[in-house]
Amino acid sequence: MTDVSGAIPATRTAIDLTEQFAEAGPERRYGEQVQSGPGRSRTRSPAHTAIGAREDVDKDLAHHRYYPPTGP
Repeated sequence: MTDVSGAIPATRTAIDLTEQFAEAGPERRYGEQVQSGPGRSRTRSPAHTAIGAREDVDKDLAHHRYYPPTGP
């Protein structure tokens, strides 16, 4: 079924039986990762702080309607 629809196999048995997830298949690595157990979270990097700060600034600007000019 996954060969026809392109869907990701839902079970380990289906992964083993699907050609694209086989030993030489293009999606082999994905199959290995799925079967190796739960994933791991990425570690935080200095960029997370900058990205979070940028989002806060954007929210603040939107909340204040981007500080429209008050002069004549």
